[in-house]
Amino acid sequence: MFLLISKKNFIRYTFSKEEKLKGTKLIEYTFEKGHNLYVPSLKIWYCFKNEINPSIHIHSTAKCLIGIGVSKRYFKRAVDRNRIKRLIREAYRLQKHILLDSFSTQSNQLFCFIQYTQPTMPTFDIVYSNMEVILKKLAKTIQAPSNSPKREGEK
Repeated sequence: MFLLISKKNFIRYTFSKEEKLKGTKLIEYTFEKGHNLYVPSLKIWYCFKNEINPSIHIHSTAKCLIGIGVSKRYFKRAVDRNRIKRLIREAYRLQKHILLDSFSTQSNQLFCFIQYTQPTMPTFDIVYSNMEVILKKLAKTIQAPSNSPKREGEK
C-alpha cells in the first residue's frame, strides 16, 4: 500500500477530500485561465494558484487539486459516467506520485480538471496507461515553466 521513498517519506496512495477540486468559480477559472494537454482519451486543464483571481476562496492546502468529469453527451446514463469517473480516480490515485514528485520543489498549488473524451466505455488498463502518459506530460510541463504551452488561439 505504501511506496518507500526514504526512511521518513512515504507516498500514500489515497485520494482524500482535500485533494478534490471543488467550487464552481475555482473550476471555471481552471478552464478559463488554465492550459490543456491531450492524450487519446483524456484531456486535462491545469493552472496554478497565482494564475487565478485571488478573491476566490481555496478550501484546501493540498499541493494538487483534481476534478474529474465525463460528458453527458456520450454517456446518457449516470451509472456509466460514475463508473468512468471511478476508473479515472483510481488510475490517478495509483499514479499521482508521478505528478507530486515533479511538483514537490514548488510552493504553488496546482489545479487540474481531467475529462474523459471518448464515446466508448473504457477498460481500467486503457485509463491507467493514458493517465500515466498525461501525468508524465504534465510533470514535464511543470518542471519547465518557461516553456509553458499556449492556450488554443494564442501566439
